[in-house]
Amino acid sequence: MIAITEGEISEITAYKPRTVMDINQLALDLVEGRAFASWQLTEAEVENLHLVFMPLTMMDEVQCKQMVVDGIKHFFGYYKDTFPHSINGLPIFHAIGTLNQSDASRVAKAANAIFQMREQFLRNDHSNDHS
Repeated sequence: MIAITEGEISEITAYKPRTVMDINQLALDLVEGRAFASWQLTEAEVENLHLVFMPLTMMDEVQCKQMVVDGIKHFFGYYKDTFPHSINGLPIFHAIGTLNQSDASRVAKAANAIFQMREQFLRNDHSNDHS
């Protein structure tokens, strides 16, 4: 991991691409309702992004600029890491994760695969399966 001292912005990304296991687990957690991602916000709700993902409000200018260098496009949080209150019905996360566009696309693709598998399972008659 690249250490960034106060006032320095690294030209090299500090973002580490997520592993296949991480991507698949996050996709499953999103599908099963254990996690929430920034792309789930409606266009009108996006203005509350910093309130939903509360650690964003605590970031200084260097951290914000480093997120740009790192290509961070999306945030996610687990419902176990929410405050007991909400903003207009939206969760408020006190711990968040970040995703660059590539990893966000990988999560979306994995989530779609889970939805397709679930749909396929529901359409099939498993009552005659011999196990």
